[in-house]
Amino acid sequence: MLHTMKARLLLLLSAIVVLFGLVLVKLDSSRRTQAAILLQQQQREASASFDSLVSLRTRFLHQLAYDYSYWDDLVAFLRTNDTSWAAQTLQPVLRNYGADLCWIYDTEGRPLYAASLSGRLGGRGLNLLPSRAALDTLFSEHRFAHFFVTTPEGLTEIRGATIHPTLDEARATRPRGYLLFGLVWDDAFITELAGLNGGTITMADDESAATSGDLEDPSLIRFQALLPGWDGSPVARLNVRSHVPGVDTFLKASKQYLLVSLLFAGGLLGIVLLAVTRWFNSPLRLISRSLATDDPSHVGRLKDDRTEFGGIASLIGRFFEQRQQLERENVERRRAEEALRVSHRFLEIANRHREMEPLVREFAVEIERFTGCTLAGIHLSFGEDGSRFELTVGFGESPDAQHLPCSRSEVRGICRAITAGDLRAGASCLTPEGSCVMNRASRDLPSVLGELHWDICTRCWRLGYESVALVPIRVQNKTLGLIEVADQRQDMLSSHVVDALEAVAKQLGIAVLRVEAEERLAFMATHDLLTGLPNRAMVGFRLRPAMASADERRENVAVMMLDLDYFKSINDTLGHAAGDRLLQAASQRISAILRRSDTAVRMGGDEFMIILPQVASGDDASKVASKILETLRKPFQIDDRELRVTGSIGIALYPEGGRTIDALVKHADIAMYQAKGQGRNTFCTFTTGEESTP
Repeated sequence: MLHTMKARLLLLLSAIVVLFGLVLVKLDSSRRTQAAILLQQQQREASASFDSLVSLRTRFLHQLAYDYSYWDDLVAFLRTNDTSWAAQTLQPVLRNYGADLCWIYDTEGRPLYAASLSGRLGGRGLNLLPSRAALDTLFSEHRFAHFFVTTPEGLTEIRGATIHPTLDEARATRPRGYLLFGLVWDDAFITELAGLNGGTITMADDESAATSGDLEDPSLIRFQALLPGWDGSPVARLNVRSHVPGVDTFLKASKQYLLVSLLFAGGLLGIVLLAVTRWFNSPLRLISRSLATDDPSHVGRLKDDRTEFGGIASLIGRFFEQRQQLERENVERRRAEEALRVSHRFLEIANRHREMEPLVREFAVEIERFTGCTLAGIHLSFGEDGSRFELTVGFGESPDAQHLPCSRSEVRGICRAITAGDLRAGASCLTPEGSCVMNRASRDLPSVLGELHWDICTRCWRLGYESVALVPIRVQNKTLGLIEVADQRQDMLSSHVVDALEAVAKQLGIAVLRVEAEERLAFMATHDLLTGLPNRAMVGFRLRPAMASADERRENVAVMMLDLDYFKSINDTLGHAAGDRLLQAASQRISAILRRSDTAVRMGGDEFMIILPQVASGDDASKVASKILETLRKPFQIDDRELRVTGSIGIALYPEGGRTIDALVKHADIAMYQAKGQGRNTFCTFTTGEESTP
């Protein structure tokens, strides 16, 4: 009987072993299938992310082709083929925008001009495309083109557009020619793309490239990016390698799951073997109770047992430890994924905005949504003098920025100390990045209250805030401001939230510097740096709308040319510095007289242009000219000296004085010289007949 029972138990044990073997094989096959599916999905996402990265990095090239392809001066170049104008105009454009190459074609496909910053194009680089059919293929359906080509500079990305007059921004008329800009993909550029993509990028020698994970490193994704030529066929191929930690984590978790399953099978087999012993029931109840209640303390009494039950108890204890470790890893993985999503969201916001206030405002809204706190604010103060631009925005239950803690006098001094970096290192409320955190109930942030931390906590508690984070916005060792979140509830700020806020602060700082640089470049391109007035390049942009409005309303537009009398003598006697300050003071007086719709332009030297739209008659323009002359007669205080200057003004009215910008400027200049001939310190109005005196 005993032998029969043992045989049956052995048969049952063998059946259980075979069953668990089949289950493990099935689980391993399922794990590999899921890993392959996850790898393919990550590969598609990595390829799409790389394409988006390349598009964002070279988007300025499309903007450059768009901005300069509807321009009357470029249309005129197609008629005159004045290469000196093209060299003087397009070479600075290439430098300012960061492009490397430029081509201009007429509608017959003939290359008229080619420019390169390095000067290595040569004769072979003049004709970029093999035939006119290539241009027809590129622009047959669209006004813009994008392709790659090999030039003497190397592999080059090309963005092109059809050329149209300035007023034809919609490009509805027939093309006058074709404007192409190029960016050379040299080793430095490809290295930069690899750094942004978080991997490596190399040029492919042939069409064979791995498009799957690496056998030694399953988290490594490799795929090939094709760079199309003008006819759609690949010009070059890039081998892209990037790390995807999700695959490795999945495989590791699957292996741990299989290991846990194996341990469970071993424990069950041990239980079956020990069932034939006299001391079977009591240890089995302890093990069952521990597994049923998910509490390892029940099997703790079996750890000192020298029989098989002691080993089973140890295995179960390790099982619980490994499961807890796996749960902690899952929590960290979810936090990392959340941080990545937040980073992508803020990167999208930073790339979408080109103006400062909308950028900062949307950052504050997203910070409030991400942290879940009732108040979120951003304080900015930057510029060469540290105070040129100040912005404070607040969002939450109390949108008014006055409700933010930093707006209160009790906390304002601490905020200034954080942004200045004056708080001592090692304070319990400071993170390694210099952020100040006050979170009385949080378990994973510093709990030891030092003197400084206690001071901050006490001040915030008095204002009703239980959770506060003050994160400095620093870029390149330069502090631009502060991110602030606050809530009246406890336990709102964990360490991973603070880490994410510090990463967001870095993204915001980079975006702020980019927007500030773009605004500064735009101002420098269209304004005179000495006086701050619009420069000669803005004349057409201000006159054309005014002339169009005058035609619709049957009104006049007055164009005045103003020249300061005897200004050269001031430069010769007192120096150019005094002359510059005199020009600044004169421009301020002129601007103070004009309306908001009027425009004062510095043409160069001591010559100014004043544009007066919506003028009923020449008398209105004469009144403005009289006011300008009157204000210029008043003495100027320059370097403790009293200087006196006068002005000579020539006036031309649209449409009587000319129907084009060049005609108006020319006739106003003639009238100005008539005023100088009449003794200066006066004005004259141009007429089609004889000169008209005031």
